Amino acid sequence: MLAGDSPLLVHNCNVGLGYQKAKAKEWANNEGLTHFMDLRFIDTWSTEVKKAIDNPNTTIHVFTEQFEGGFEGMATRGLAGGSGVHATAQEMSWLARAVIGERRSWDSIQFYDKSGKIDVPEPLWHESKWYTAWTLEWA
Repeated sequence: MLAGDSPLLVHNCNVGLGYQKAKAKEWANNEGLTHFMDLRFIDTWSTEVKKAIDNPNTTIHVFTEQFEGGFEGMATRGLAGGSGVHATAQEMSWLARAVIGERRSWDSIQFYDKSGKIDVPEPLWHESKWYTAWTLEWA
C-alpha cells in the first residue's frame, strides 16, 4: 500500500502478481491491489514479493493472462531457473514452494483472467515435476 509515494508495511493485505506485458499492473491498480510492478521497486520487487508470499495474512491475487501452461507451466519454468526465466515464472515458483513448505495455503491464492476470477485446482504436489520445489523447500 502507499501513503502518497511512500510504501507502507501492511500486515494484512492483497497483493497482485502477473505479467506486466499482459497489463497486470493496470489490472492490479483497477482491483485496488498492492503490487510491485512500478519502477521504484526495480531493485526490491523480489524481496517484497517473497515477503508477501511468506505472510499467510496476505491474499495473493494472480492475473494469469498469457501464462503458457497456466499456473503449473509458469511455476515449473520458474523452478527450472536459468537466465531466461521471467520474473513472473519465478514468482509462481515461489508460490508453489510456499504451499509445499506449508507457509501458505492454496486457498489463500486467487486466480483471474481477463473475464474475472477463475478456478485453478491445487496441483498434485506429489508429481515428479514438483521434485525441485520439494528439494529446495525441505533440503
